[in-house]
Amino acid sequence: MVFPLMDLSVEANALGRFTIFPREETPTVYVKEKFQFEDLEKMREIDVSFDTRLIGYVETMKLMKLGLPSKIIRGAYVTEPFTLASLIMGAKDAVMSILKSPTEFHDLCDFATSHN
Repeated sequence: MVFPLMDLSVEANALGRFTIFPREETPTVYVKEKFQFEDLEKMREIDVSFDTRLIGYVETMKLMKLGLPSKIIRGAYVTEPFTLASLIMGAKDAVMSILKSPTEFHDLCDFATSHN
């Protein structure tokens, strides 16, 4: 089985969230400015298919399909909606949003589902 690892920041970064790239650690989404639910409309306009990091993972899967024997299982994953929503907002704000604005947080998770 071949399963290339993907860091959790790829999809949030593709949606325009600020990401830092420490030299000896995995990339991390850094909440530079507070997410506002109104920002969701702007995010809907982003075409993640042009993101070079995301393209790299897609191309890796294509090459694995072409280059590996069919008996080898090839796997991949995407960030699930709650994790992606939490990366977009920041974990602390996501938890508070679940308590204070569950409908809006649900909308963000729906958005994350459609962009996975």
